[in-house]
Amino acid sequence: MKKSIFYYLILGFCLFESCESLFSNKPKLGDAVFYDYKVMQGDSVIFRASRSIDDTAIIVLEMNQNKEPIQKALMENITKLSLNDSITFNISTQQKGVLRLYRIIPAADFPKHIADANKQEKIFEQDVQNIGRELRASLSFYQNRQKAVLDSTITLNQQYQKGQLNDKLKTLPTGIQYYVIKGNGNIKPARKKWVWFHYASVLPNSNKTVDSYKDLPKSTNLSEFAMIEQLERSAASFDEGSIVLLLIPSKVAHSPEILGTVIVDNNVAYWVEIVKVLQL
Repeated sequence: MKKSIFYYLILGFCLFESCESLFSNKPKLGDAVFYDYKVMQGDSVIFRASRSIDDTAIIVLEMNQNKEPIQKALMENITKLSLNDSITFNISTQQKGVLRLYRIIPAADFPKHIADANKQEKIFEQDVQNIGRELRASLSFYQNRQKAVLDSTITLNQQYQKGQLNDKLKTLPTGIQYYVIKGNGNIKPARKKWVWFHYASVLPNSNKTVDSYKDLPKSTNLSEFAMIEQLERSAASFDEGSIVLLLIPSKVAHSPEILGTVIVDNNVAYWVEIVKVLQL
């Protein structure tokens, strides 16, 4: 997997399991804390502990000795906070730290969380194995649909470029626009999920197409991204079985590793089919 399953299971348990004693305490050495932390230089974010605003990072508090300045400032200031508090502090003459505390797990409670997470990890691994068998069994079905999907993608892309879809477009909270091809278009953003999806797109200023229908669906866990972060995050917002046309900014979509070095000013239209969703 892209990142330790164990990490995400711990994160899920700790964010959503309530513990009454936590709300009156500030974090202490040995406690695990969930937080968002960024370093600002002027109006620019030069470091962020989590990948996006709806993610949190985790750390076990320890002594500050031999830590670099940003890490040391994080440790010193997070122990001043209560749950859901935030603080802004100077790191240097040019840099400020902005820190918010979301969750505390006392050191004494951590073994229980680990044990619970281990149980859930085994269930998760079995679910993934079952999904893998299901996806392999349906491989030929999606391969047989490839030509029809590409034809539809080309047609929809032409309609979008001509402005014929403008009155039918909706917008995700992230600002990404989309057009519902199949499904009810319900948006269900969540961090605790894995999503498998197929995609197809027409490269800008060409007749070339790219798609995933010859192989198994792509997957995302919403924390690390194998393709394009805006594409994967947006795809994960929809119900299993949905098909949508996502309009992804081209300067983000066309990274050298994925689609070459094409840079244009317009959005790129992606046909996206949500094959499977696993809710953790």
